[in-house]
Amino acid sequence: MERCKTKFVPKFMKEDNDKWNRLMKKTRQTIKSDLKKAKNDDEKKSLEADLKFYTNILKPDSKKSQKIACESYVQMYCNPGCLDTAFQEDADYEKLADKFCKKMKCPSKKWMVKLLKKSRKKLQNGRKTLLENSFYRGLPKTKLAKIRKYGAISGCTEQ
Repeated sequence: MERCKTKFVPKFMKEDNDKWNRLMKKTRQTIKSDLKKAKNDDEKKSLEADLKFYTNILKPDSKKSQKIACESYVQMYCNPGCLDTAFQEDADYEKLADKFCKKMKCPSKKWMVKLLKKSRKKLQNGRKTLLENSFYRGLPKTKLAKIRKYGAISGCTEQ
């Protein structure tokens, strides 16, 4: 596990950072276009909260955000069983929402619980379990081979 934290995470984090930023910008643009099309106030409020969350993620990296990102990568790739993530089989959404809301500025705990449940349902895609040998079943084979080669011991991520 220590090898994963010291060797794999720094190398992979740098490589993956650009891809992550592109995805967040694309998601933000989608939310902006959905916000323009929104018809009722509840939908607009929900989309505005999502937009604010993704905007906060895209702010320039400070030392604190670098540390949080490093911890996130350790959580994703050096975490057998994907404990304390939405990939864990018996995940406690309330506990996860508390944890995430402390690290990132999220609109509300209730919003984060809803987001976690929605993403888990999307990830399940009709399957009963998400993990196979501590790796998400939906990971592309090429990515799975690459991260295992680099030294990852889990794959608690969909990308």
